Parts: sequence; structure tokens; C-alpha cells
Amino acid sequence: RCGRKRWLSSSGKLRRANRRATFAPMTDPTIPASTLDVIRDSTFRRLGPYRWVKASRVGDPTRHLLVMRDDRETTVVTREADLEDLDVLAENPDRWELLAIDCASPFYCVGFVAQISGALTKAGLDILFTSTFSRDWVFVKQAQAEHASEVLTAIGIQKRE
Repeated sequence: RCGRKRWLSSSGKLRRANRRATFAPMTDPTIPASTLDVIRDSTFRRLGPYRWVKASRVGDPTRHLLVMRDDRETTVVTREADLEDLDVLAENPDRWELLAIDCASPFYCVGFVAQISGALTKAGLDILFTSTFSRDWVFVKQAQAEHASEVLTAIGIQKRE
């Protein structure tokens, strides 16, 4: 799209040329060609750092990005300033940066998440992945956010500011 040559090495590792991430689409026969088109038509943006906590009480759920409950616990993903609204039982010590991905074809794109998570994994990044009705959210350690952005751009997802 922007005229830069992009490629991955044969081992699948991201290579850099002139400090720019480059790629060639990963060749996975289980990923339809249409998925690669959707990836190229999708966008992402960085939305800043979040905290992951286990909480016994959530005051106002609308203050938090995610409130997830299951039979064992309540997990809350929130900004630092909104921790005061929670009774925190445990807290992940890392700061996680949110990369919001707007899929060009939500719900109906075989291999979309696999392509993204596979590229980030091959780049050695620890990720947390979740989805909402119309958006996929990837959390990476804050110190690795720039590298994750380069990987997403390298596989063809367009970065928005």
C-alpha cells in the first residue's frame, strides 16, 4: 500500500530494513486468501496503558474497559486512575498497552485472529487477546508496544493515529 517492500524471513521472524518492519504474507494453507485481503483492509491504533486486576467489588462498571465474570473470579481491565473504584484482590504487576484492531469483516474471517496472534508470537511478544462485537483488542506489555505496532503494520494492518 505504501510502496515499501515487506517480508518475513523463512523462519517467520520479522526482519528490519532501515529500522522499518517489513514482511511477506505468511504462507499458511489453512488461512484463506480472503483473510489476507481483510487484514490489509483493517486498521489499528494504540490506546494506552491498562491494568489487569482481580476484584471482589466493582463500583461503577462503566468506568472500566472490561469487566469479566466467571465462576471463579471477576477480572477488570482498567486505567490506573480508575483502580480506586475497585476492591482489588490481586493485580498483574505489568502495564499492558491496548492495541485496538478494527477488522474490516468482523465475525466472518477465518484465520484473522490466528494470523495476528501468530505474527506477534513469532516476534516473541507476550499477548492477551479479546474481542468485542466489532473490535479485536490485543494487549502487549507496555515496553513492547512499539514493536507490536511494527509487527501489525508489517503483516498489512494499517495504523491509525
